[in-house]
Amino acid sequence: MDPIKIPQNVYVEDRIIGPVTLRQIIICLIGGGFSYALFASLQKMYGSVGLPLAALVWTPGILAAAFAFVKVNDLSLFHLCTLFLERMSKPMTRAWSPRRGIVINFQIHAPKEAEGPTVEKHAEHKNGLEKLSTILDAGDTTEHEEDGLSRKPIEQKPIDRSKIKAEPLTEEHSIDQIQREEESSPATIHPSVSLFRDILPPKAL
Repeated sequence: MDPIKIPQNVYVEDRIIGPVTLRQIIICLIGGGFSYALFASLQKMYGSVGLPLAALVWTPGILAAAFAFVKVNDLSLFHLCTLFLERMSKPMTRAWSPRRGIVINFQIHAPKEAEGPTVEKHAEHKNGLEKLSTILDAGDTTEHEEDGLSRKPIEQKPIDRSKIKAEPLTEEHSIDQIQREEESSPATIHPSVSLFRDILPPKAL
């Protein structure tokens, strides 16, 4: 198994020119460019620039070089300035104490006892459900028994013979005589009825 190289010092900046890093070069270019632009503009306006004015003009370039290269206890000048500002904003003396955690208080409340009418109502409802379940479990036998018990015999009303009248057959009104009369006098068929004679069924005698 080949050895695996573990990267170390990953926060070290890349060196561009010898020990000079890219960040230092950018800071020097910004400061030096600003100072050179001021010096060129003043020289164009006044022709010659004196030593005090030239020192004042090149001050931004010198400060940029100081911020880029000066280090105190491996701390850059910019980092030292930020720490100084933090010291001014925060108190000098600090006290550490254990932080109080979250307080959790469990409260258990006993359920209230049910009142009398509510208990009776639930008992009646439970009894009704039990009765319904027993009826459903009994099946069709209970239904037939209940139907048989509920049905009553129908009483037949007496026949009133005075309202019934029947005449005996005579020779004048015999069945043979009626058939002869029907054959001798055939029924006249209306022309509108003759059209549907083959379609409609004959009338029952």
